Amino acid sequence: MEKKTQKQRFPSFATTISALGIILYCIGFLRVEIELNNQKERLFALENVAERTKPPFSDQRIVKIIKDVRAKSYDSEQHRSKRQVVATNTTSKAKTPEDTLKELNKLLSAGTLRLCNSKGDSCQSGPPGPPGPPGPRGEKGEQGRTGERGTPGNKGDKGLVGLPGESGKQGIMGTVGPKDDPGLKGRKGDMGPAGVPGPKGEPGESITAPVVAVSPAKLIVNKSGTASFQCSVSGNPEPTVAWSKMDNQSQLLHSMGSRGQLLLSKVTGSNTGTYFCSAANILGKAQAQVQLVVNVHPRMFLHPGPHYTVEGKNVSLPICHVIGYPQPVVTWSKLHVWPVTPG
Repeated sequence: MEKKTQKQRFPSFATTISALGIILYCIGFLRVEIELNNQKERLFALENVAERTKPPFSDQRIVKIIKDVRAKSYDSEQHRSKRQVVATNTTSKAKTPEDTLKELNKLLSAGTLRLCNSKGDSCQSGPPGPPGPPGPRGEKGEQGRTGERGTPGNKGDKGLVGLPGESGKQGIMGTVGPKDDPGLKGRKGDMGPAGVPGPKGEPGESITAPVVAVSPAKLIVNKSGTASFQCSVSGNPEPTVAWSKMDNQSQLLHSMGSRGQLLLSKVTGSNTGTYFCSAANILGKAQAQVQLVVNVHPRMFLHPGPHYTVEGKNVSLPICHVIGYPQPVVTWSKLHVWPVTPG
């Protein structure tokens, strides 16, 4: 029982904190009361000076500020007497007497408001007051229009050379420039030292002049048939082979087959003649000839007449022209016409 009574004698922690809070609140309230009384005395002094000054203030802003401070001081005095706490949670905040006094002090420090005594002495502005705390940051305004371009400044000093940049990509190849005149031929250089002799090479092949062999030497073909000749060539280096016809300088390239073969299709009488197979290399030229004969059916050309003469005299019949191969044999015969007996 004694321990319980001892514990109840000491106050609790919450009670101690509450008592300290009440004491601090009273001290702050007394400080505010003292500051408001000082401001009220200053306002009364300013009102007295303003009423004695002739002419009255030309700046209506100062008069309005003094009236507002006076009215708000009266309202605050009534609130203090009633001990009411007014909560200002609205979005638009009204100016307090402290804010109005700060604005008035700002005008006094800027020289807008000057108070003179009644003797007409020259007015002098008092020393500027200490700077007030920075106000809240205003909202960001709209972006202004772009100003006119200023005049270019003077050229600055040349800067330091920067580090070399990375190599760029290879550009497109330009057009080939005009060809210049060839330069002078340089002089022949001195002979260099003899090199190391190389290994002995393999024995090379002996070079020979071309040799031509054809088959068959003579060929007889009927009209519209096919004629074929073979030209065999040997020599080193390998010779070039070409076929040609006598009395015709052009080569028969369109009629040449593989490995020196001459092939003539659908022959006519005009293909009859002598053909040459020629082979040539750096050592010379060789050729061999073949003969082609085309058998053609005989064709005859004769003027039919009639031809008239006198009995008992000689008469020459027209020439009978015959074409064909082998050479046709021409014979003449008389056509017997038997007389017709009347009857």
